[in-house]
Amino acid sequence: MQKPTPQDQFNRLSMLERLVDDNPARSREILVEVIRQRTEEENEELVDAFVEYALSDQPPHIEQARLKAEAQKAVKAEFGLLRPKELLALFGTPNYQLSRDVNSGKLLRVPFRGNNCYPGFQFDSDSGQPLPAIALVTKAFGDATNPWAAVYWLVSNNGLLLDNDGAERRPVDVLARKDLIAEALAHEFADTAL
Repeated sequence: MQKPTPQDQFNRLSMLERLVDDNPARSREILVEVIRQRTEEENEELVDAFVEYALSDQPPHIEQARLKAEAQKAVKAEFGLLRPKELLALFGTPNYQLSRDVNSGKLLRVPFRGNNCYPGFQFDSDSGQPLPAIALVTKAFGDATNPWAAVYWLVSNNGLLLDNDGAERRPVDVLARKDLIAEALAHEFADTAL
């Protein structure tokens, strides 16, 4: 099947808009049925598309929310945002241990679409144990009102973390090097005590 052209997409959205305006009850029925027939990944794409369409031409705070949603979706795509049941299946880590690790500052937990999720980059791929550098990050960010702040810092390029060619690396790319993470955090929070 060919990818629809922008004009095709516009026409389809126009038809959807007319359907919603003309018969909102039927629109809800159709949407519920479509969601039931799709996979979780397809549903996420559908919700993203619906939200993007619904929020177009909105005030700047709506645009900011959209950008945050895109950043969170990118984190999920690259590293995974794992739910407790997925961590239990992958590593045998029960939910109570995850909560204990979050409370002791060994793990990051973020809200994502109504679920508590754990970014996949913070686990040793063999043992499933939290990487020691994560404790440094959680300590530095403290009780941040937005738990995503630490995640955004981890996945953003950092001028202190250069590769052999002088290109910036992200903290997430050097999590095995606790010393580099400590140095980057010390620079990031130079005005506050770690």
